[in-house]
Amino acid sequence: PEDGYASRWAPVYMTVKAQDNFRIKKFVLEYKRADAADYSDLATLTAGTNFTSAAMGAEQSASYSWDTTSLSGTYNIRVKAEDYSGNASPYMEATYRLDKTPPAVPAGVAAAGGSGKLTVTWDPVTDADGDLWGYYVYRQIQEDPLPAYTYIGSYNKTSELKHHDFNTQIGKTYKYAVSSRDNLGNESAKGESESVSAPTYTPSITEFKNASNPGYP
Repeated sequence: PEDGYASRWAPVYMTVKAQDNFRIKKFVLEYKRADAADYSDLATLTAGTNFTSAAMGAEQSASYSWDTTSLSGTYNIRVKAEDYSGNASPYMEATYRLDKTPPAVPAGVAAAGGSGKLTVTWDPVTDADGDLWGYYVYRQIQEDPLPAYTYIGSYNKTSELKHHDFNTQIGKTYKYAVSSRDNLGNESAKGESESVSAPTYTPSITEFKNASNPGYP
């Protein structure tokens, strides 16, 4: 991946290429947290073991799969190539963001009945890392056996934090839940509402006017 790569997935698949007037003997990869002073060894890829040598003078490529399961944060990665005479290239560097941490769980999730609908509201979560995308809304009908929550909508962080649910059955009881999600897809646990019953539909007048022709008695 190029500089600025960001992902929530554990495996990071890297490809490196270099060229020498003879052949590349090995690639040396190192990494460190962005706030650390020293680099640590990540991998040494050697000809004949990790890659097949290219023709003399041709571009050499090698691949490496980095398991970042235990890592989260911003990391600096660098790589250099060495030939069979011990000559080493300058390091090429990149910065990766490995983010497996979801945003906070939304608080204040509440559901209230209205004419023919249930309305869900929730409080915004703090965008501490500046990567909040928005929210997912879920519904769960309260019956035995209790089913899983069903996804019913999503809202980005600039939207009004409110969802109107018209797809309910009169007299049935529901719970709602809201999760937050960052821009890499890390999703928080769900904040839940109390149970609420779907109300009946109350008709409302949409127009009332005098249709008489004023020219006739």
